[in-house]
Amino acid sequence: MLRSYPRNRSTFRPSLEALETREVLNCTFTVDGTTLTIQAANSGSTITITDNGAGFGNNITAQCKGENLKTFSSIQTVNFIGSNKKDKVTYNIVAPNGFSAGRFININPMGGNDIINFNASNVNLVANSNLNVNIQQGTDAPTINASYSGVIGSLNTAANLTFVATAGLSPSVICGQFQINSGSIGTANITVNGGVKKDKLTLAVCQENSGDPVQISAVVNGVGAGKKKDIVKVTPGVIVQPTGPDQFPYKTITTCTPCDDS
Repeated sequence: MLRSYPRNRSTFRPSLEALETREVLNCTFTVDGTTLTIQAANSGSTITITDNGAGFGNNITAQCKGENLKTFSSIQTVNFIGSNKKDKVTYNIVAPNGFSAGRFININPMGGNDIINFNASNVNLVANSNLNVNIQQGTDAPTINASYSGVIGSLNTAANLTFVATAGLSPSVICGQFQINSGSIGTANITVNGGVKKDKLTLAVCQENSGDPVQISAVVNGVGAGKKKDIVKVTPGVIVQPTGPDQFPYKTITTCTPCDDS
């Protein structure tokens, strides 16, 4: 059942530190155990990351525009560190046999008006799997689009989906759409955070079967002060919490695919 409750906005967010400043002409890839860290070139990069949802074998591929495709095995954590120029990052999960991993995805936009796309359509999270996505606050104005659809959990055993996206320090756009399909069991925690400027924040969270034993928390933390009030659109059941002193109106939408429709 879609039940969201107001929560105090935590002042702690996991953060991904930038690597030591140096001239980086191409994307760099570093593997440390089960952690893959990708750093954009200083001039900005366009990168596509594809994840097959497995916890072993050749489970991650990545390609920066103009460079060769790279394949990585047994990766559990994927970190992306942007440049101070405009980067475009697309993270695709393609898991026709189900998503069975414990995956942690951290994206640090750094500077530049980055474009960040997260696509996980028709991805079923199988029993005991965990998908955790954290898009951190950059210094400029990113555009973030995120899409998930699928069944959470299987065989009467729970799985977990966690998604957090935070606007940059300049006016940003975040659009998220999450379709929880029938048969789900487990948890879905979805949070969109505004920045310090006037952002456009859209969050649609839809549940196909309200009788499923899945716990859903969907929250938008928007700035609600003076002329910096965010423009917020949400589906019913999503909690909107202003972080400033002013309450502000938000628009309720009925479409479950506002990011596709825009």
